Amino acid sequence: MDFDEAYARKNFCHIDDEFQVPVLHFNDLVLSKFNTGRTKDKADIEELQKIEKQKKK
Repeated sequence: MDFDEAYARKNFCHIDDEFQVPVLHFNDLVLSKFNTGRTKDKADIEELQKIEKQKKK
């Protein structure tokens, strides 16, 4: 994953209407975790996909 491309797709988390915190786009987060190859990150991907699926209902 290219940092500049991921940065261009970032989202913002708004906190108390005072702060905007940049966060990775969902797809970039999943890709980043996939690329590590770590068992923990694979488990995180499964949970993230469950959450995303629930949001679409």
